[in-house]
Amino acid sequence: MSKKALIWTGLILLLVIAVICILTHAGKIESKLTQQAQDKLAAAGFDGVTVKFDGRNAVLSGEIGSDELSAKAAALIAGIPGVRKVANLTEIKQQQKTDDEQVADAVPETTAVENALIVLKNSLRKLSIHFDTNSDRISSIFSNVVDQISQLLKKYQQAKVEIVGHADSRGTEEYNQKLSLRRANAVKSVLVKNGIDGSRLIVSGKGETEPVAENTTEAGMAKNRRVEFIVIEEE
Repeated sequence: MSKKALIWTGLILLLVIAVICILTHAGKIESKLTQQAQDKLAAAGFDGVTVKFDGRNAVLSGEIGSDELSAKAAALIAGIPGVRKVANLTEIKQQQKTDDEQVADAVPETTAVENALIVLKNSLRKLSIHFDTNSDRISSIFSNVVDQISQLLKKYQQAKVEIVGHADSRGTEEYNQKLSLRRANAVKSVLVKNGIDGSRLIVSGKGETEPVAENTTEAGMAKNRRVEFIVIEEE
């Protein structure tokens, strides 16, 4: 082999050795940087983010909560000594809805209306207006109750309500039926003055037929002289 050929062979061998050394060194650098980057991401709570290195250049991928967090993760990797560039390929993940939100989405609109009526029904069940003997005048004592009922009916505007008047057992059945109806109409008039659409209010009188207490005592009869409210459920 000529001297010139030996020189070229030696140069090629040196070049191969140099390339091998460079690749080996680069591999060690990538491994070291990858480990450092993974440790930093884990410590910062970026569990959904992965990092890979091409030499000293990092590539971030995976899902992350927001643009702000994405920028923070990239800055974290860029701050590692020896890192040249960071390609941020992370994606903003969609926020998962809570169980309540998922149920709400699945519930049809009619069910929401039904639920509102249930709330109204339960609220009105606790409210009643009571009257003096042989009277359909609403005492100022019950002004607060009237206001509460007005507010409920304004809140649940899709509801129709039956206003049911009652009486104690004093007087004839015919008279008590008419008296109970007058009481229901008196309450309706006040609610209409308070801004409630009269077409939503149905009145009826039960007379003395549906007592809630014994009519043998003054206290019992006072409980029976009342107006109650029933939500009308339309078919």
